[in-house]
Amino acid sequence: MATINLSKITLQGIGTFLILLYPIMVIGYLPFGGGIRYYSVLIPVAILLLTTNLIKNNYPSFKNTPKSIWQLITPFTPFTPFIACAIVTSLYHDSIKTLNNINIQILYAFLLSILLSQQKINLSTIIKSNALACAAFFITSMYEIFLLDRSRAWGLVYENTFGQFSVLCTGICMIAMRKHSLTPKEKYLLISSIAMGTAAALMSGSRGALLPLICLSSYLFLNKKNISTIVTCAALILIPAAIATTKSMERIRLLFLETANYISHGEFMNSSIGIRLELWKISLKSLSTDHPYGFGSIPFIQLGEKIPEIKNSTDYMHQYFSGGGNSLPWMLHGDIPQIIIIGGPLLLLGFIISAIFLYKQYNKNAFQTWVLFCAFIWGWSELIIFNRISFGLILINLVLFSPSAWKKYHSTRLNDTH
Repeated sequence: MATINLSKITLQGIGTFLILLYPIMVIGYLPFGGGIRYYSVLIPVAILLLTTNLIKNNYPSFKNTPKSIWQLITPFTPFTPFIACAIVTSLYHDSIKTLNNINIQILYAFLLSILLSQQKINLSTIIKSNALACAAFFITSMYEIFLLDRSRAWGLVYENTFGQFSVLCTGICMIAMRKHSLTPKEKYLLISSIAMGTAAALMSGSRGALLPLICLSSYLFLNKKNISTIVTCAALILIPAAIATTKSMERIRLLFLETANYISHGEFMNSSIGIRLELWKISLKSLSTDHPYGFGSIPFIQLGEKIPEIKNSTDYMHQYFSGGGNSLPWMLHGDIPQIIIIGGPLLLLGFIISAIFLYKQYNKNAFQTWVLFCAFIWGWSELIIFNRISFGLILINLVLFSPSAWKKYHSTRLNDTH
């Protein structure tokens, strides 16, 4: 009879395990899943366990203080321009709550970055956890589509967010497949995970979430990276994709139809694409007003009073979002439109500068580049920075794939992808 050796369970092991549980944020059927409880409960516990482990081992790596501290701070310096501008605009509008949520998540990520850089973590473990996440997303989507008879998989959270998690984890597995030093078992695990993750993303019906994965697949194919693997994955994807193809194809058809209707007739009512395009129009119109600090988190109806030319649009948005039971006054379905409205040109400038610094900081690491690319693409039509679940997904993966966390201890199978 198999037994568990409790002596091998360490504080570091439990802490790392809790961090790797981030996919449960979009699987509400699991304990602590389906929301931000991962960040509000599990991450603080992980930080406590890893800190205790460091104290217990007498701070093994904190020796070259000034240099080490600067190296630990550097990964998070790109956020400084955006946070600085956000502080100014939040104080101006007396609305510090939204900024607090962002700051707390960045603080947690910063603490995790410090703690993981001082303790061993295997890159292979991170890759395999993403592979298992793809399987979990696939099982969840199959359960919801075929047993619950839902039209789109959502994990008890939100269809588009569920699709984002599926795509990001699938892309990580695809990048890991670039290496040829894989055992057959590792290769089969990644291939099946790519197929399951893509199928889960398709069953979420999220068109925007799929775009980064399409770009990554095209890049790998055009650069002749593991053609046989891509063909195999494509073949495996066809089976579950064929099941969901009718609903998925209908949503893809609507993408073009709604875009054409908006361009030709300005139609945005009851249109997912039209509403997003109209929200972009509202935000861009606000830039022409004399509000360098934006308007803050004001209701749409008040925004229309301040900018009369967009009043018809803002009145509809007020009815649309209130009618959906969403009382938030600034749900602009996109990071940039939201930034423009609540913080104006100043916050937009801080965001652009931070985005440039982030690219320069992380563009040499394939995994981190993929994470940032996803955030950038999704941020055009969904809230990422202002959505604690999505922002948590991005920050946790930037930390996990930081070379300081695993460079000295990486697996000989799934190694550095610089």
